Amino acid sequence: MILRGKTLVSGLVVAGWLGLVATGFAFWEKYESTPGKVDRAEDARQSKVSGWELVLFAHPHCPCTRASLQELAELAQRVKSDVSIRVVFVRTPDVAEGWERSELWEAATAIPGVQVSSDLNGSEARRAGAATSGHLVLYDPTGRAAFRGGITRGRGQAGESPAREHILALLTGKKPAITQTKVYGCSLFDPDSCREKE
Repeated sequence: MILRGKTLVSGLVVAGWLGLVATGFAFWEKYESTPGKVDRAEDARQSKVSGWELVLFAHPHCPCTRASLQELAELAQRVKSDVSIRVVFVRTPDVAEGWERSELWEAATAIPGVQVSSDLNGSEARRAGAATSGHLVLYDPTGRAAFRGGITRGRGQAGESPAREHILALLTGKKPAITQTKVYGCSLFDPDSCREKE
């Protein structure tokens, strides 16, 4: 009788533990696949660049943005040298000067041919409709946005993505099936949005 009671308690403990694990996985799966916000954007670029231009907007402390930078590095290797590539780190006014010069800043500057800059107050990001870290805009030679969105398959997931293929199609004169994708990352305008995830 005592043995049966111990077996029953053990079984309940294991069942409870498995339930907690399953719940944790469900929450993580939902978090990983929930896209961030995208705002209304101006169609034309603000920079004076002529030709194609790729601009990635980033939160300097978003762990998910590491995957976006890996994808950008892959794109940078595959595009022509006449495509201008920039990574723009948003710095809100309520943070210390230099706050944006993080490990991600260093990773971005390590990508050959990529220009890295700060966007004080996020004014350029707002004009581009970027509200979530990892938001990329591809501008065509006329200065119009030809593609907008994220370049990862999910939050923090590097690897082959539909966005990469559609961007490459545009750059080679083909018409892609889509010109917008979901963006996965932290809020660009909340300096603390990534703190609990770091």
